[in-house]
Amino acid sequence: MRSLFFLLFCLFIASCSSQHKAIKKEREAWGFKNWKTEFKDRALCLCLLEGYENSDVQKFIVQNDKSYYSGIGIAIFDPTLKPIIRQEVEKIKQDSINSIHTAPEAAVGKKIFSHCLNFYKSKRLDSITKKEVLKWKKIKNIEEEVLKYVPTY
Repeated sequence: MRSLFFLLFCLFIASCSSQHKAIKKEREAWGFKNWKTEFKDRALCLCLLEGYENSDVQKFIVQNDKSYYSGIGIAIFDPTLKPIIRQEVEKIKQDSINSIHTAPEAAVGKKIFSHCLNFYKSKRLDSITKKEVLKWKKIKNIEEEVLKYVPTY
């Protein structure tokens, strides 16, 4: 009986170990170690794209700069980032409105790049990134997640 229990225990450990190795290998293939930086970079890109609030500009950039096309970005980062970026765009608009009364005439208007760059460097984005790492570690199959959002990837 003990030997049967021991054998089952060993088989369980071996199967867990092989699953862990497969997950580790997949994470390496998808550059998991760089996801923190990629997440923040994606936040900057989305902030700039959305901040211009001009579909022609957005289409032009996306068509001509393929760095905006990222399976990980679209599938894993964007669901978290898009609502946050909408908040940032609202801040950009509000800052623009406020500048009417506080800035010289030539400086009135949106300051998209500087706002997005400040957001990129912010402790707020660092904090969001740290929280997201915990979610990312729970992903069992990265490719499956990407294919949900980008079937042709």
